[in-house]
Amino acid sequence: MRHEGRELPNAFLSIFTPAELRVIRLIFSVILSEGRCTKRLDEIAALASASRSTVRNSIKEAVYHGILERRERRFGNAVSEPNVLTVPGAPITSDSIS
Repeated sequence: MRHEGRELPNAFLSIFTPAELRVIRLIFSVILSEGRCTKRLDEIAALASASRSTVRNSIKEAVYHGILERRERRFGNAVSEPNVLTVPGAPITSDSIS
């Protein structure tokens, strides 16, 4: 699995199930095309043919292992925006801060 010229070591690939790998590949694809991933869990699940809990678990594991960074966007009592997922060390642009 590659992202911006970097290849993930096989050790990282072995920690994910096939469904989790589909999720991670989808997220990386979105990040490559848009610079970040702001899709909701249900949307990622549908696109990756995985369950919502599989999406949540794979993101959690990827963040834990340093493959992804997650920024939560919570707004008090209002409905929260989707999390922003990026690759660690990727350049920060004004678009990624909004």
